[in-house]
Amino acid sequence: MPRFAVILAAAVMAVAVTAQAKQFDVTRLDVDLRVTTEAAYELTERYGYAFSGGSYSYLSRTIPKEHIDALHDVAVTSPDVTIEDVTLAEENGAWRIRWTFPSRAEPTRFTVRYTVEGALFATDERNVLDWNVVGTQWPVPVRDIAARTAKLVEFDRPLEPEEIVLLRDYAYPVYGVPSDETNQAIRLCARLEGMMTDPVYEGKSMQGLIDLVRRGFFPPRSKVLYAHLGGVPAINAYSYLYRDG
Repeated sequence: MPRFAVILAAAVMAVAVTAQAKQFDVTRLDVDLRVTTEAAYELTERYGYAFSGGSYSYLSRTIPKEHIDALHDVAVTSPDVTIEDVTLAEENGAWRIRWTFPSRAEPTRFTVRYTVEGALFATDERNVLDWNVVGTQWPVPVRDIAARTAKLVEFDRPLEPEEIVLLRDYAYPVYGVPSDETNQAIRLCARLEGMMTDPVYEGKSMQGLIDLVRRGFFPPRSKVLYAHLGGVPAINAYSYLYRDG
């Protein structure tokens, strides 16, 4: 039985969360980030939500606390509904922004603003911004992505849930910082195939693909489709890593 492996290297923009019969889908996520002269950064996140199976009266945004000293100046607005209350709390090693509004089942837009301090830090003589765009508790709709991909490649039957395997093993050490294994995969792919991959997304997923093949994850004579999602311009920001090839 074939398996579809999705190697999660970084954030994915569209998410869906199910709670009993109700579900919401994040249909839009646009982010503006501004770094201040005090080494803090100000976030503006614009969401579009679609509700199904019932109405909602509150939502939340979870942000991991690792490398974050403080989070403040939180505000939530909406052009579609009145925001009744906004709270900020520390829960299980993360910040949780929660906002309430009159019960609503129609598509709704929200803008979440906040400031983070301490997430800019140095590692191995590099400056790193550690920030998680989708929080810690929003599962990625990989089943829908895999199903659409299977249709595009004319797969001859529907996919079963157990055939879709989500691998998180290669998204280290932190977002935007490539591991030695990622750098090896980037160089190997460029030298053998002439295909450029970047240290943020494709480099890590290529590292995963190479490792899976070497470990025999895919049965012999399998047809493996690697989906390159772009991201190559990001490699310009890492030119110091690849100045010697």
